[in-house]
Amino acid sequence: MDIKITDKKENVLLNRTEIKADIEHVGKPTPSRAEIKEKLAAMLSSDKNLVIIRKLEQDFGSKTKCTAMQYKTRDDLEKIEQKYLLKRDEKKPKEKKEAKPEEKPAEAPKEEKAEKKEEKEKPEEKPKEEEKKKEEEVSNGKET
Repeated sequence: MDIKITDKKENVLLNRTEIKADIEHVGKPTPSRAEIKEKLAAMLSSDKNLVIIRKLEQDFGSKTKCTAMQYKTRDDLEKIEQKYLLKRDEKKPKEKKEAKPEEKPAEAPKEEKAEKKEEKEKPEEKPKEEEKKKEEEVSNGKET
């Protein structure tokens, strides 16, 4: 993954540097926001918590255009950037580890569901028996 900064503009009013970059990732999928953020922070000699990726645009082939912002402080970043971008920037907890313990208790309710299905089948059998009795009574000449 090669990152080339094409435009770098200092915005004194908002206390940030606006960056546009071209990313080449030949033979590989589009890099994640976290990977791009780490590389940009290293290139800019900045903390990765002060860099936020605004936009990633995939071009034809293995090229991606990136728009990023580098802030002077975390407070400036939180005041200026939109909440959905901040949420997108957060690390997501790994759910795979949490999902495994939940699957084990989930097996027990399946057994309960199987028992409930058996109970439901039994009441269906009773009406059939009642119908047979009625048919026998009708055939014997007894009507209810």
